[in-house]
Amino acid sequence: MHYAIPLVAAVILTLVPQEWPTTQPQTQRVVRPQVGVQEQAVTPTRLQRSPFHKSVVFAIGKQRQAGKLTMRQAVRLRTAMMSPAFRERAKELAVIQMAFSGGEVPMNEAGFVDQTAIDWEGLATFLERLVPILLQLLAAYGGE
Repeated sequence: MHYAIPLVAAVILTLVPQEWPTTQPQTQRVVRPQVGVQEQAVTPTRLQRSPFHKSVVFAIGKQRQAGKLTMRQAVRLRTAMMSPAFRERAKELAVIQMAFSGGEVPMNEAGFVDQTAIDWEGLATFLERLVPILLQLLAAYGGE
């Protein structure tokens, strides 16, 4: 018996590769004897966040869980905190609010606020109350 293959099927059959790879190509691990141990600087895969940044992001999460922020507001604030310029303005605003609310602000010898000496993790409740003000700052900074 003689079967006729349509021309389209013949073209498709010639275009299909004959062998399909079943697995990813495997790489071999080369083990070399150690002659001496060399110390290498460990670089983190993520950027190091400042204590202020960590504390504010944590406060945003707590406000979101409490239902005081919408998901959109929380995402916008977390995204804004990635900006160094917004983060610095937010930090300045936090220090000003701390000073005017009667909180103790650490000062250096020159009489300026020493922002590195502030325990941001210890001010979690203060930062939670600061989140609505940060939303206003975001709106003034260029948000909706």
